[in-house]
Amino acid sequence: MSSHKHLFVVIPLLIITLTSMSSIIVADARNLLEIGFPDIPKPELPDFPEIPKPELPHLPEIPKPELPDLPEIPKPEL
Repeated sequence: MSSHKHLFVVIPLLIITLTSMSSIIVADARNLLEIGFPDIPKPELPDFPEIPKPELPHLPEIPKPELPDLPEIPKPEL
């Protein structure tokens, strides 16, 4: 019996708390939409110095290896 008396107090407090929390979130979201951001000038980047490319050594040509012919396997006849 005493637990029913507590529910009559707890439920309205719970409803009031939940509704007040949701209105704060909506108000904060509205403030985010109204904020304007200032235009920031894009800084000029300095030019990169040219880096000399390394000279690659000449690779000698490798001859293509000759593969031996595969022997033919006789096909069995039925």
